Amino acid sequence: MKLKNILMLVALFLGGAGHFYGQEASTGTILGKVTDITNAVIPHASVTVANIDTGRTRTLQTNSDGEYTFPELQPGPYKITVTSPGFGNMVSNLTLVVAQRARVDAELKAGTATETVQVDVSAVALDTDTSSISQLVSQHQVDQLPLNGRNFLNLLFIGAGAVQTLGEQGQMRGGEGNAISINGGRPESNNYTLDGMVNTDTALNTPAVILSQDAIQEFKVQSETYSAEYGFSANQINIVSKSGTNQLHGTGFEFLRNDALDASTHFQPKKPLLRQNQFGFVLGGPVYIPKLYDGRNKTFFLANYEGWRISLGTSPTNVNVPVVAQLAGNFAASGLPAYGTAACTAS
Repeated sequence: MKLKNILMLVALFLGGAGHFYGQEASTGTILGKVTDITNAVIPHASVTVANIDTGRTRTLQTNSDGEYTFPELQPGPYKITVTSPGFGNMVSNLTLVVAQRARVDAELKAGTATETVQVDVSAVALDTDTSSISQLVSQHQVDQLPLNGRNFLNLLFIGAGAVQTLGEQGQMRGGEGNAISINGGRPESNNYTLDGMVNTDTALNTPAVILSQDAIQEFKVQSETYSAEYGFSANQINIVSKSGTNQLHGTGFEFLRNDALDASTHFQPKKPLLRQNQFGFVLGGPVYIPKLYDGRNKTFFLANYEGWRISLGTSPTNVNVPVVAQLAGNFAASGLPAYGTAACTAS
């Protein structure tokens, strides 16, 4: 097979991979109702949603009740445009988060298509389109909050009801798992998903794949009365990775810990060895093969690598060991009174 044909097959696969998002758990939904100023519904109005980062658009018409629904949208910033003959346009801006059902109702005024009403939709405290109890950890929090060991599981403690408990998860996975109870549930009752796919280690009920902190866009913790699509477990931790966009973006990182930077305690004759390096990169953008394929607005990639190298020493301790005479039962050199003597009785 010629190199050109191989590259075209790779491009075709990547183009399809852009649509391989899993269940709606990792995506979001934009829905709403289109009416006029008298609250009468407007059927067959055209509604278009456009992802600002990737340029992807989807268009549909409202039904006979004036309602529309866009399911399985990748989290991110969106522009919603509503048009109908005889009415002015309405444009709304919204940032959709994971597992969100965002309602964007439109009220059109009679006029020409050149008249446009701009609306910025802000997050509301009350979500009327789902009954689940949830806590969102935003991209800003993931990027900016310091984490010991860069383990995103520590961000679960941002939400109310999450506590550290005793369990084998943390001990057996070496910093990649924690025994975390959410709203009184057992640590084993947490189910983790990554971009809609199950990401739970069935042996310990910890995340099977640990993404770099820089590769996580956001995640949501859901408990109680969530959608039946999840199928099991008391709590759902839905993680969404970052995605490539029309612009090339990347991050390189190196986190260093070294005993040369540590202080010594009074009882440490020598500081124990510590050499810890966490390093890696995240790179995302459009798939582009010169003269063969331009994936802008269509196909994107994201690559993530993280390495962890650590050397740990032990702190020397002082211990008493018996001398040869004591091993033979002779404690005369110890300075302690013999058992049964007056000195022993007085002491």
